[in-house]
Amino acid sequence: MLTSSSDKTARIWDANTGEELVTLQGHTGSVWQATWSQDESKILTSSDDDTARIWDANTGEELVTLQGHTDSVNQATWSQDESKILTRSSDGTARVWYAEMKNLLVRVCDQASRNLSWEEWQRFMNEPYRTTCSSAPIPPDAISAISDQAIDLAQNGDLLAAQERLGQLVGWLHENGQFNTFGIDPAKWLAALEAGQNPWEEESKGN
Repeated sequence: MLTSSSDKTARIWDANTGEELVTLQGHTGSVWQATWSQDESKILTSSDDDTARIWDANTGEELVTLQGHTDSVNQATWSQDESKILTRSSDGTARVWYAEMKNLLVRVCDQASRNLSWEEWQRFMNEPYRTTCSSAPIPPDAISAISDQAIDLAQNGDLLAAQERLGQLVGWLHENGQFNTFGIDPAKWLAALEAGQNPWEEESKGN
């Protein structure tokens, strides 16, 4: 069972025992409405804090905040395929939002032309990091994390997977003009992997 409340939360309860299972906490105003997605994996809420939000129904983690209204969001509704959300607000407007992060990323690239940081990607995306704006710089934390992934793969004996991951990174750095700044070492490592060698083998022996 799902409830919304003026205590600024929505909550999931066991309908048989009355036990509270999950608390959705993050809104700063009364929560007017809470609605399950069709597969009950996500929950959509609307609030007096001028936002609607999407939550993970299993963990209670806030996934996306739909922010832009200037007054209370009275209602939020999933589209039939749940790719979009319709909100109605006391500010006199109704708005349509993308519900899926992959669609939001396309809009971000159109409007701001930037790639997500590694931290942002880990928070919002459930897939390996990739660029979403091919001409935009890749944040340094993502470059470092992808390099670390390749090192871990090689040290675990999977040279082909390490080669593939580094090959992606080097290709992206060539494409967006960052190669001379960040791509020299990855390119050397990639050449060694392509020759069937582990460029970090000596480091592994030292440990």
